[in-house]
Amino acid sequence: MASIVEIVSYFNSAKEQAIVFHQQTTSFSEHKALEEFYNAIVDLNDDLSESYAGIYGRLKGYDNYDLVDWTSTADTIKYYKECYEWLKVERTTAPQDSYIQNQLDEITQLLGSTLYKLTLTK
Repeated sequence: MASIVEIVSYFNSAKEQAIVFHQQTTSFSEHKALEEFYNAIVDLNDDLSESYAGIYGRLKGYDNYDLVDWTSTADTIKYYKECYEWLKVERTTAPQDSYIQNQLDEITQLLGSTLYKLTLTK
């Protein structure tokens, strides 16, 4: 069961992971897709944490996740599919306020768009 701080922490780490993959990939289109992801997730995560804090209180108890080196576009796709699946499950335990769920929808949309762009790397 993920709290909002766990979701924000998870996607802070996903941003950092995108930067690592972005800097190591040998594919220009993957490089650009990851750049778009990490630039967009910063604002989405910030909006989520601020709107949540305005109603429920400031987030505390942030966590970090281990980063891995880039190995292949297939592994990058696998990573972001895992992010999607994780959020699909964990959002059900987050507050069900429509504004929070809408913000989680925006993160889901970003994951879907990034996954599509990662398939264009051939």
